[in-house]
Amino acid sequence: MDTKRIESFKEFAGHLEYPMVIFEAESGKVLEINDEAKELIGGDVKNISIEPGRSLTKLNFWDMLHKRKSLMWHRIRMVVDGEEHLVCGLVNEATVNEQLIYTVLFERRADLNIGSFTLERIVNHAGIVAFHMARSNGEYQIEYVSRNIRKYGYTRGQFYDNIVDIKDIVCPEDYEKVSATIAYAAKKHIDEGTLECRIFTEEQDLIPVRLQIHYIYNEDGLLTDFEVLMMDMREELQRNSENAYLSNAVTRMKNVVLVKSYHAGKRTLKYISPNAGMVGMNVEALRKGYKLTEDYIHPDDRDGVIDSIYQAVANGVTDYLHTYRMVRDDGRQIWVENVVTINRISDGEADVCFLLTDVTEQKNMEQELAAATENEAAVVETITKPVFREFQAGNLDKELLAQFELMAQTLSQNAAYYSVVVDEEGGLVTTPAGPGKDIGQFYDLFERPQLKEEFVRLSERAKEEMVPQSASLAMDKLSVHMVFAPLMIEGKVIAYWVLTSFAKDGAEVVGSVIEQQWRFANEISKCFYAEEAVTTETRLRKLTEIQLHKEQQERHILQDMIDIMTRDGEAGFSEICQKAALYLDVSDIGIYVKNKETEKVEKYFSWDLTGDNPTFFDAMTMSVSEYKVLHKMLKDDTVVTADSGSQDPFLNGLIRQTDMGCILFQAMISGDGIDGYVVFADKDKTHVFDQKDKSFIASVADILSSIIFGKNKASKVDILKEGFLDAYDHIRDAVFVKDNRTGDIIFANKAMDKLFGYSVVGMAAGEVVSDKLEQYRSMQGVRKRFIANKKVTKWQSYLKELDQIMNIVEIRLELSERTDVSVYILKKNKKK
Repeated sequence: MDTKRIESFKEFAGHLEYPMVIFEAESGKVLEINDEAKELIGGDVKNISIEPGRSLTKLNFWDMLHKRKSLMWHRIRMVVDGEEHLVCGLVNEATVNEQLIYTVLFERRADLNIGSFTLERIVNHAGIVAFHMARSNGEYQIEYVSRNIRKYGYTRGQFYDNIVDIKDIVCPEDYEKVSATIAYAAKKHIDEGTLECRIFTEEQDLIPVRLQIHYIYNEDGLLTDFEVLMMDMREELQRNSENAYLSNAVTRMKNVVLVKSYHAGKRTLKYISPNAGMVGMNVEALRKGYKLTEDYIHPDDRDGVIDSIYQAVANGVTDYLHTYRMVRDDGRQIWVENVVTINRISDGEADVCFLLTDVTEQKNMEQELAAATENEAAVVETITKPVFREFQAGNLDKELLAQFELMAQTLSQNAAYYSVVVDEEGGLVTTPAGPGKDIGQFYDLFERPQLKEEFVRLSERAKEEMVPQSASLAMDKLSVHMVFAPLMIEGKVIAYWVLTSFAKDGAEVVGSVIEQQWRFANEISKCFYAEEAVTTETRLRKLTEIQLHKEQQERHILQDMIDIMTRDGEAGFSEICQKAALYLDVSDIGIYVKNKETEKVEKYFSWDLTGDNPTFFDAMTMSVSEYKVLHKMLKDDTVVTADSGSQDPFLNGLIRQTDMGCILFQAMISGDGIDGYVVFADKDKTHVFDQKDKSFIASVADILSSIIFGKNKASKVDILKEGFLDAYDHIRDAVFVKDNRTGDIIFANKAMDKLFGYSVVGMAAGEVVSDKLEQYRSMQGVRKRFIANKKVTKWQSYLKELDQIMNIVEIRLELSERTDVSVYILKKNKKK
């Protein structure tokens, strides 16, 4: 029976990594010893015995241990293979297979003060209160209560002196349940049990608690003792209550919440809100691992979505917005807007929160807006147009025609006349209704030339007077009496309500009902199109909201980029490019800057969704001749787009070479004109950059330009001058500093200004000093001698403007990953 007690102590010691030994009481045979105990008393232990150490207390150690079964003692003599160790700890007595077993959790003795050793402090300060109750004289009495009962306002002495009893602290409504549970356990010989109840504190506050009870039986199977661990449930219930509130709030929201852990390439679902079914997800299947959240992402978007998350984690992005397609369990495709928030725990490990919103309706309206309008002016024109179109009977709504047809059948079924609606040309637009006797003749009536002529005359008069027009005709011995009542929308005739009778008194018959039916039919039209007006206005309002939402989203992204630019400068390029790529739904972005010295454009920075597309960016690094072609295009229009439909051979060749669906080049403009370009590309052959996208791209290019060229003209100079460039102003030799990325001169000392007579800062370095090394780039043998030392290079050059030969020293400096400069020192050649 006591096996579970021993296992509980073993588990407890394992959690705390606390020294523990288990041995037989009589023989001292060691049954188990953990690693922590081996550190204190040695590893190869055969025999252990314990005795209480000398103590000032009158309490008898063995009597208390046999009575309570568990006892904390501050001075224990532990004899290990004949060697004595003075320890303190918790001794537990248990009987297994009629063998008395001691389980001792111990540590080296510190002092004799109560609460002086670690285990005692752990127990006394734990949030769990322990009770030991034993049967005495037919009742259960408290034998032990832990010191931390004080958290509820009581003391141990109150229980030991019978001032306070269990009945006094357990809520009366719950005490019967507790007593019944213990009685049932004793009857069924249950070893462990759990129940919840309420207790009163000393100040009479009602506290919810959970009781874990261990029952102890004697040899006859009678319950003699039980141990109770009482745990305060207030925090747990509060958390559950808060979770319930949050869960209810999330459930009622139109958003689905997912939390996933990303670590070492693995993705683990940590939380999914119960309302995930609204986007077609099977919550239970996801929780049990039968399905992955990635399974719901549209196959064409899946890789891009996953790659963007890993890129964001790798680049330190904390939040971004991503819109993509999902496939529901029912097979229906929807669009979702995903607000991604990343909490980095360590390198390569992060918790990612996804807030999913179904935006299918909004996306459909965006597509409708894009299909119906090509620019913002057209959108405004569409929204400000009158609600009603140029209606004709032929394009009347089917639902309205159905209402007219139902009205005609209802009113004419048992009457002596026929009803139908005709269009402005006299053609039938509803099924004729009326008695079956002459229905065939009524159909034929509208094919006769005589009626068509009469209809032209009457319809013209009806349009002018806006009242019903009647006519009586004789056709093949038939007497035909007809009334044409105009149906109008906003004062315009769109169709005619026609009543016809073949009876002798037909004129009186149709004349008596036409006024009421005409007004009734027109009221139906007005009501129906009033409803359509509301629907149309609602749709247009939604289109306006979508347009404003998109503009607001664009502004927020651009503001985030400006904040990143201000905060991080070039270090924020990855985050800026990722935000731009997700907004534009592109896979690759590259920044290329012109080197004014070589006239080439060089790759300054690149970002791609998967991180493994270097060949594309190499292809975008153009030769001088290629750049001249692109530069001419960008000069005419700062943006150039290439796709499969491009007619220009140069652009068409780029598409074929890179196998991209579309490529957009946006000029980067500084004070000197076009100094580079930004490339936006995507593999999707159907991708199209609309005018809104191009406007957004132009703003992104301006931000990137301000970082690069602003840094070149000002920030880099400030950084370089800190520490050592100021000293060059006091050197007699002429000195200037060139940015190797752009070829611009970004610093010149006073001697340089004096030598040339003006400031050369901002000029291309090649205009001041020609690099003679360029002559040897393609020559073998000589090349090595000139560039063997990559840091320092010396040569002579004739400066035409000064009309003299100068000795030139170039010192290459790489101050940081993004700062690559060269210092040029110019000295006059003394040899003539």
